[in-house]
Amino acid sequence: FILNAVACPIVKHAAVLEAFIGSPEEFSGTVSDLRNQLTHPGEGNPKPEADYRRLIHLSETMALLIEVCFLSEIGFTQDRVKEIILNRSKRSYRLHRGWI
Repeated sequence: FILNAVACPIVKHAAVLEAFIGSPEEFSGTVSDLRNQLTHPGEGNPKPEADYRRLIHLSETMALLIEVCFLSEIGFTQDRVKEIILNRSKRSYRLHRGWI
């Protein structure tokens, strides 16, 4: 479920997000695997890493995904969403610069 819940919006907004997220399948797989490790430790999942920088980066990337979905849902065209994210989003700027 989580895999599809993450992958579908990424595919829908790939033109905007691909530079930040990369392959929708790879990103959604990473998020899904990490979520399973954190919520079901010991149930066939390895012990989750304590890599908090990675967790923060994935959290910010997921927040960017939500930001893009929200802009789309309130009526902005895909071109306008891309312009907003590339030129005005502080989150995308931090992710692009590698500060997160």
